[in-house]
Amino acid sequence: MNDTPPPEAAKPSPMQDTGEGSLVLGVALAWVIIVGGYILIAALLMLGSTMSNFIPGVGYAVLAVAPEIAAALVAVTLINRGKRRTGKGILIGLASFAAVALLLVAACFGLLFSSNL
Repeated sequence: MNDTPPPEAAKPSPMQDTGEGSLVLGVALAWVIIVGGYILIAALLMLGSTMSNFIPGVGYAVLAVAPEIAAALVAVTLINRGKRRTGKGILIGLASFAAVALLLVAACFGLLFSSNL
């Protein structure tokens, strides 16, 4: 009898590009979109009185969530174009940004309520 094992089928290398993108790239892209969006909004709002008449009161609420909406739109666009892993990475990045924001708010409230004021 021949005891040699049958040859295994060629497995794709984990480093091969499947054309669906990268989760890490998606997470990084989400953070760049969100942080860059807030920097851009802050720069626009620093224009001061020239913008105060231009943006109505509801406009500030829209500006507060604009980077997250932009990241979600980019994620949906990438998923529809076949870059599913990158799109999912952006959604994971959005969730991580929300988690970090929640932790920072909780830490600030903890400091506020633990102080002897």
